[in-house]
Amino acid sequence: MSPVHDSSVMDRLLEPFGRALTPALARVLVDLRAPSEDQDRIDELAEIAREPGQP
Repeated sequence: MSPVHDSSVMDRLLEPFGRALTPALARVLVDLRAPSEDQDRIDELAEIAREPGQP
């Protein structure tokens, strides 16, 4: 899939959510952070995904 196509799919999936999003909920989402242990794992997986040969 092309990045443009992927973006269009994501836009369609999130559009109803965006219509229901209040400013207060938007602030909560912006401030959302993973616990440090989880963020460490996310960073580790991101690094693996960037290695050559990864899809």
